[in-house]
Amino acid sequence: MNRRKFITIAASTGTIAALAGCASSEDDSDTASGDRNTNEDTGGNGNGNDNGDGGDGSSGVEILTHNVVESDIGSYVEIHGEIQNNTGEEQSYVEIRARFRDEDGTRVDDAFTNFTDVANGETLRFEIMTTLEPNEFAEYELETSTSPF
Repeated sequence: MNRRKFITIAASTGTIAALAGCASSEDDSDTASGDRNTNEDTGGNGNGNDNGDGGDGSSGVEILTHNVVESDIGSYVEIHGEIQNNTGEEQSYVEIRARFRDEDGTRVDDAFTNFTDVANGETLRFEIMTTLEPNEFAEYELETSTSPF
């Protein structure tokens, strides 16, 4: 399967600043991707999935693991995973965004979750919910964004 990497640091920072109501001069981000196979723990590697470093060489907020699971409600899917704050400082806002794409690479849904007041070195579990069913997407991309304010 053709994997796409995408890092949208500038756009992501603007979106997060608008959503969080604050701005940051830093963008410690991480990206990862996966396919729709459920209950597969990618651990950020294997099967063509990558963790990025945000493009600036810093470790940022790292996506440690991620996998697709079927929701307890209906036939929808969720992305479950873990992140770790490796920015060197507490982050008052951390967002994990999922972008779902079909076989043609067309984006079919976006979803996100967020945390506040994440200490440096802290590891957190996350769940991102969508109303998509397993056959409605081929792959997903995850991206983290932060704000220290």
